[in-house]
Amino acid sequence: MRQSSAPIGEPGTGPFMLTLCRLTAPVTIRPPQTPQLKSFTFFVSHSREADGSEGLHLNMGYFATLAEAQKWGQMLRSSYPEAIAVRAPAATIASDEPPADGGAMTDTQVIRVLETRRASSTQAAIPEGASISVVRPEDTSVRRILKEAVIQNAPVSFAVQLRWSVQPIDLALVPSMPIFRAYKLYVSNGNREGRSWYCLRLGFFNDAISAKQVAYHLRSSFTSVAVVPVTEAECTYAEANRISATALAS
Repeated sequence: MRQSSAPIGEPGTGPFMLTLCRLTAPVTIRPPQTPQLKSFTFFVSHSREADGSEGLHLNMGYFATLAEAQKWGQMLRSSYPEAIAVRAPAATIASDEPPADGGAMTDTQVIRVLETRRASSTQAAIPEGASISVVRPEDTSVRRILKEAVIQNAPVSFAVQLRWSVQPIDLALVPSMPIFRAYKLYVSNGNREGRSWYCLRLGFFNDAISAKQVAYHLRSSFTSVAVVPVTEAECTYAEANRISATALAS
């Protein structure tokens, strides 16, 4: 079977998808009802076969690592014996609007890839039971930049989001923490649907897992703590607008 996707190459280069089977004719794909599969996209890809005919393939995406894609391939092997893990081609995930087959990577799937992507294979795991979320940025232009980074397998920085408010954050009410001295504490702000929002953040980290480890230790003082991917522009802004410890509650 000829694959319509790029070869796997380096194991850490993703995102990945599963090519489940070859189709003999176009099909209408209904969203899966099984809870474990609802976070995935099922779509049809097209390829040109050696004899000049058009090949159709049913695919499932997306996965942050080759190992994760292969694990799901094994789980689905009884239904799709020819399932194979392949790197998702940029054409499948780049567009902001899903193609007719519904195969474009969604913002949710971009976050899912970033959440599990590791900068180092020796990182410690997050303590079991720790519920630290990776939240989607509010700004659509930021989400577009993140999608492009996933396509190119480019590095992405993360921040720990300590507080979120529609009112300016009163720094005098923010407790001073020793760990703040090791990172950059800053306030990010923006506008959505005519309404301003403000975020107190601590950065920066090379991947979501490292950020979650710090967030886990701050959760008792900041109950809504979360992790958010950020752009280079925000990193530069934070450098110039770093909050001094003297501005915080003693």
